[in-house]
Amino acid sequence: MKQLINSLFKTVLIFALIYYSPIKTGFLNFMKNNISFNSLLYTSNVDFDIDSTLLLVEKYGTEYIEYPNENTVASSNKKVETVGNIKKVLIYSTHQNEEYLDYGDVVSASKYLAEILENTYGIEVDVIEENFIATASMYGYNYNKLYSISRMFLEEYLMNDTYDLIIDFHRDALPRELTYITYNGKNYAKIMADIGTNNPNHLVNLEYAQTLTDKISSYNIPIMKPVYTIASTYNQDLADNIMLIEFGSDQNYYQEVLNSIEIVARAISEIRW
Repeated sequence: MKQLINSLFKTVLIFALIYYSPIKTGFLNFMKNNISFNSLLYTSNVDFDIDSTLLLVEKYGTEYIEYPNENTVASSNKKVETVGNIKKVLIYSTHQNEEYLDYGDVVSASKYLAEILENTYGIEVDVIEENFIATASMYGYNYNKLYSISRMFLEEYLMNDTYDLIIDFHRDALPRELTYITYNGKNYAKIMADIGTNNPNHLVNLEYAQTLTDKISSYNIPIMKPVYTIASTYNQDLADNIMLIEFGSDQNYYQEVLNSIEIVARAISEIRW
């Protein structure tokens, strides 16, 4: 009888956390602010994978406000030049099955970024095109282990070549009203760089992300969100010039994403990192 009562209590508590907003908010705040409990959730293990879309309730709830993470520098200390020094870029997508609202996905969009960088700005680009999901299945890994798969291919590319910038191309998942802006009658997908702080390179990773954010913001087309930092890795321990960029969300139309990619490509070409 005691076990039955305990089970019923736990079930009621779980439903209360899910459906009763004040309890849910209090629980999330407790997890966020309690250091000892947080340490159980976030580890420094490079195989620990946490995608920002899993934190939608915390990040993009009804009280969502855009503000810089407390660990994010306010602005870049690097001097931004008009002509950049990026000569070679590596692009891949850990979550290759992420799609947009009407058509297109992160793989096709990342290839568009590569095309613009190469054909418009003369920057050499490699795109990792191996099928991460099929490879994960071959190893018996589930979706949560895709960072381990992309890491395997990323390490191989880094052993054989040197890159000035490395981009893990993603898209977020959030409501339509938070996914785009209209500027001069044209819609653009919102963009955000994510930096994992559980790696020794994270301050330099952060500087790269903040420099790109600042440069794009200087164009006065407000597509950039503040850099987001989280106690994860995202394989950014492998190099100090890796950044995860979320190009729009599942509620963006593909053309909106392409419009923003063109701005990002311009910024990459102009920054002296």
